[in-house]
Amino acid sequence: MMWLNNVSVIVCVTVLVQIAGIVSMAIARISQCSAKKCRYEAFFFASLLLVGLFSALMIGSSTDCSVFCAVTLPVMVVGATLELRPTSPETPF
Repeated sequence: MMWLNNVSVIVCVTVLVQIAGIVSMAIARISQCSAKKCRYEAFFFASLLLVGLFSALMIGSSTDCSVFCAVTLPVMVVGATLELRPTSPETPF
């Protein structure tokens, strides 16, 4: 496991995981009306788990990437749950 000692490889893998997480969130949002919605949601949840694991590992190792990892996780959660479609105003009666 020589590659685990190389910091640049760990940083590159971590950045790729974070980017994949953001992309999965975007794909899950775009495909809400798609027939393959379940597949994209499963990819999002797998990415969310992977980003969470990498965030915990990076925070535990106290690297400079830990802030980047810790920010990606809530961005994914908010991005997946934020409702951007216009809603009709509710009547008070």
